[in-house]
Amino acid sequence: MKEEALKIIKGVLEKWINTKRYNETKKVFSYVSPINKGEYILYFYSTFCYFKNIDGKTNKEPSFISKESKHFFQTATLSDMPLLENMNADRYRLEEYLEKFDNEFYEQIEKEINGDNFFTSDPFFFV
Repeated sequence: MKEEALKIIKGVLEKWINTKRYNETKKVFSYVSPINKGEYILYFYSTFCYFKNIDGKTNKEPSFISKESKHFFQTATLSDMPLLENMNADRYRLEEYLEKFDNEFYEQIEKEINGDNFFTSDPFFFV
C-alpha cells in the first residue's frame, strides 16, 4: 500500500468531516475493493438534526435530514500497482466528489427548512 497516497486521502476525509455548514454529522464507511486488489471503496453519509418551531413553540421531537451516497468512490492510488500513478489523483477526484455530495445535501436541507424557524444542536446531545 502506498502510505503517502493513503495519508493524502485521510487528509481529504478529515477535512470533509470537520467542515460543516449546519453542524451536520458526517460519516465515511470503507470496504476493501473486491475488484481492485489493494484499493478501497468509500461510502458517505450525512445527517442534519434540527428542531422545528410550530405555531411559535419548539417541537420537542427532533427532525432529521440525511443523505447517503448514491454511488461509491473507488480509490485508485493505494495498491502496489495503482490504476493512477499520480498520488494526488484520488485527492482531486475525492474533493470534487465530496463537494458535489455536500452541495446536494445542503440543497436538501435548505429546501426542507426554507421558511421554517428552527435551531440545531449536535445530535450527540439528544441522547
